[in-house]
Amino acid sequence: MLLLAALPLALAQQAVVDWPQMGRTPAYQSLNAAPLPASPPHPEWRFANASSRLVSSPAVFGGAVYITSDDGHLYALEQATGRLQWKFAQHCMPAASLRCGVNGIRSSPAVDTADGSIAFGSYDGSAYKVDATGKLLWSFKTAGRIYSPATIGPDGAVFVGTMRPDNCLYALNGASGRLKW
Repeated sequence: MLLLAALPLALAQQAVVDWPQMGRTPAYQSLNAAPLPASPPHPEWRFANASSRLVSSPAVFGGAVYITSDDGHLYALEQATGRLQWKFAQHCMPAASLRCGVNGIRSSPAVDTADGSIAFGSYDGSAYKVDATGKLLWSFKTAGRIYSPATIGPDGAVFVGTMRPDNCLYALNGASGRLKW
């Protein structure tokens, strides 16, 4: 009985601060044992992107929230206030054009916790990795559009899945962006 009483305390002590990618870790350990609020939840802040929809799941790391948009941008927001820190535009713009894939970026971003860099894919068919300031580190052109979330493996490899026309899973070197397989 004592063990059951201590369980909520043990879980609360393991509350997660960072959520660097969809599923939290490459093993998708997506339980967050944060305590429930005493009063009904309310928005801490709002980020209104008037130009387009925010479709992806955000990544949270190091005091920043990263989210992608149909307007072809990756946005970095201050976690405490929601204030825009920077935005990165995909290569192919305008994102809504037919040649750019029509839908911009719907891939959920992933943060490499080793260096704070952010990886994501785009409907323009490219996988991207930027540093924590939004500077492009590399891009890799696939043969299909990327809708799936980016995932960063334990070794730093970036994984993205494509849809038409090639329907492939790509493994990219996290440091260089070169194709691993």
